[in-house]
Amino acid sequence: LVLALLDAWPAPILSLLSGHAPASTVTWMVDFVGPIVGPADGRWAFYGDTVVAGDGYASIEGRIWGPEGGLVAVSRQLVAEFSRG
Repeated sequence: LVLALLDAWPAPILSLLSGHAPASTVTWMVDFVGPIVGPADGRWAFYGDTVVAGDGYASIEGRIWGPEGGLVAVSRQLVAEFSRG
């Protein structure tokens, strides 16, 4: 469930594009930092941030908190978008 939630949101950098563009994950790493506590249908929280971006690449970090309020996992992803000609 946690991996599906981390992968459900598009990379924040893609919301800055004026239209659709092909994009791909180059690398993706997830660190589980706390216990997964609480019901699967409870209220989970996610925050994603673009750490640095340029020349069609973006380094993104995401965090997810479980229904009990504790940090469960940290995601780091390198995304390439191909809108430049």
